[in-house]
Amino acid sequence: MQETFKFILIILILSIVSLILLVLFSGALRRIFNSRKYKKLDKLRELYRNKLMTLIHSGEIFHKINDFIPSPNSIEFQALEDVLFEFMKTAQYRTPAKELFQALGYIKYYERKLSCRNVITKATAIDKLGTMISEASEDKLIMMLKIKNAEINSTSIRSLGRIGTKKALIGILEHLPELYQNNLIGHKTVEASLRSFGISAQPILVEYGMKFTDVRILSSILEVLSNMPSTETSASFALHALNNPDIEVQAKALKLIGRSDPSFLRIDFNLLLQYLLDSVWFIRLQAAKVFGKFRFQGAIDILGNLLLDPNWQVRNAATNALIQFDDYSLNIFLKALNARDEYAKQSICEEIQKSDFVNVLIENLSQDDKDKYEKSRAILNTMHMLNFSTPLIEYMHTGKNEKVKTELRHIMLQEKDKKQ
Repeated sequence: MQETFKFILIILILSIVSLILLVLFSGALRRIFNSRKYKKLDKLRELYRNKLMTLIHSGEIFHKINDFIPSPNSIEFQALEDVLFEFMKTAQYRTPAKELFQALGYIKYYERKLSCRNVITKATAIDKLGTMISEASEDKLIMMLKIKNAEINSTSIRSLGRIGTKKALIGILEHLPELYQNNLIGHKTVEASLRSFGISAQPILVEYGMKFTDVRILSSILEVLSNMPSTETSASFALHALNNPDIEVQAKALKLIGRSDPSFLRIDFNLLLQYLLDSVWFIRLQAAKVFGKFRFQGAIDILGNLLLDPNWQVRNAATNALIQFDDYSLNIFLKALNARDEYAKQSICEEIQKSDFVNVLIENLSQDDKDKYEKSRAILNTMHMLNFSTPLIEYMHTGKNEKVKTELRHIMLQEKDKKQ
């Protein structure tokens, strides 16, 4: 019995050792195979790259097209595809590369893959067609948005965004309600793709934005428009969206208003003051940015109250907004810096230090206007007390106005005497 057990144990050990050796041997063979494959790929890429460049420059590329048609799934097929994708990244070669993808059968090859049941294979084909900017494939890619699979939908939207035609844009927008309803797409994917269509997409985005009731779609469209150059159409849409009861839509509408050209806005800014008092912090945040952008003096006092807002982002936005009013905001800043909230005071000083407003305060030390001089000096003194002294020290070294330097020296020495 003991001999039998030993025999079985030896067989087991030998089997395990053999298996380990087999795995190591297979791995070594695989590395050798891959090394040879990649070396061959590199040589083929270099060969195709040089040949294609020469023929493209000579204008004879399509006369020699038969010299390049590779067998699908061959190493030549992969090498040529890699080179053409390289060309797609360069404006000089992009057009001939697109035409070569069509002429060499790559478009048809990957379009056939769209009918494959394997999700990874299908998604890869979708991505390739988008990278090839295959306008001929846009109908098939739009059809992919009907498939209830998040990976397929996301890849299709990104590819349609790369293709960038009006038809591709409308295809995305038409399918958004169902995609959002079934939670098959993320808003970041949608927004990134819609942005890729550029300024020419604005009229269509606004047209569909006026029709949609889904607040997630409205928010995405407003976000996209806020990252494009301002137009009268987008500004009007922002004012229209501001009436939506959803807080996310309101915030995005305010963001778009804050980035609009003043000449495009037909609004009494007094009507927007209510948003500075909103209970939702990110609405107060965007409203503060709006009033800073347009320097509406009727908002100064409310912005002053926001300097002590519970939310730090709102406080910073209010500070940056008030900085835009230059000397008109001196009283407001001085009042806030006399408050007991040390954290809020530090936030104010930090934002002032990062802006050009600190230079306004420093230059005011040479002002004949006693009121501006005293208030600016008091603010700078508080900044120094809270260790935001870098701009003051820099001016002491590089500034040219000796009167200002003297005042700064007094501020620093005064604080030093207090500590002693």
